[in-house]
Amino acid sequence: LTTMGSNGGLGVPRLYGYFAVYCIAAFCMVLAVLLFHSARLRYRVVPTLPRSSLGCVSAHVMASAGKGSKAAMTFALGVILLSAGIILSVMQAILPHASYTGYLTGSAFVCSAVGVA
Repeated sequence: LTTMGSNGGLGVPRLYGYFAVYCIAAFCMVLAVLLFHSARLRYRVVPTLPRSSLGCVSAHVMASAGKGSKAAMTFALGVILLSAGIILSVMQAILPHASYTGYLTGSAFVCSAVGVA
């Protein structure tokens, strides 16, 4: 669909490529909603959890880090560095002509690389 949007294709001129792609995607989404809605009586509905799984894991990791677990502290530092890498990468994409763009890119790479390691 990306190629069709930017170059046209399948009988769609380039000028209407993105319009056609969004129409195809919208049609597929409507079809999916109709399919899910048609089988709703077969669903097993369960109540939502009072606390998310991510919240439980985060609380456990932070509690372990607070008790001195090196693995938990390393994991928390990795999450912080990966988040910083994403933020720096977005800043670089938003400010591509700034004089410090190279530093943003380098810092994003270093934060992400250290966060993964």
